[in-house]
Formats: sequence, structure tokens, C-alpha cells
Amino acid sequence: MLVRNGVPVNATQRKKLAQLSHQVTVAPEKPTRTIRVTLDAPKNLWVKSSDVNAEVGLSNEFHLEVGQGTSMFGEVQVRRGRLDVIGRRFDLDPSSTVRFAGLPTRAYVNITATHKNEREA
Repeated sequence: MLVRNGVPVNATQRKKLAQLSHQVTVAPEKPTRTIRVTLDAPKNLWVKSSDVNAEVGLSNEFHLEVGQGTSMFGEVQVRRGRLDVIGRRFDLDPSSTVRFAGLPTRAYVNITATHKNEREA
């Protein structure tokens, strides 16, 4: 099909294109499916890596929602643990928390850790 400025040059082709455009229907969008997972883990969740060893627990009704994006709701409560930063060991305070109310990357972090300098003690 030859076109000039987006319009078919041949009159017969223009008619066929017009007929096709009237026959095309747009399918309605399918509703997005959302999966919701509620976690019941008030203690005994361990976060371990080369620089963290901590026990945490989740608040009541802590849940994840996965749909078009991922959302988290609830609070992660530190029970106990240690953190190694730049060769120094820090003890995590049990009142430390991480709160989620939507996007996981937008968490409210309230963590307190103490370091005891044993060389100067």
C-alpha cells in the first residue's frame, strides 16, 4: 500500500482502510489482580549477612500487597542483634523499628545502636 502523508494513494485502498478502522474494537482493560499476603511472625526472623546478625519480629497484621506495584504495611521490630560497620561492632537497641506504609523504598527507619570502645575502657 502506497501512502502519502499517512493516507493511502489509491482510492480503493483508502476505502478498505476506512472499513477496517470501523471494524476494530478496543477490548476493555482487564482489572489488575492484587495478591495480599499477611505475615504472622512476631519473633524469630533472623537477618544475617556479612555485617548484620539480628533477630526481628513483625507487628500484627503485617502484610504485603503485590499488584501493579509492591506495597508493604506494618512494622519490623528489632529483638536483638549486632551490626559491624567499618571494623566496629554495634549492639542494636531492642526498641529499634522499621515502619512500612506503602512503597518498600519509603520506609521509616528508627534504629539505635551502641558501640563500646573497649580499647579506651
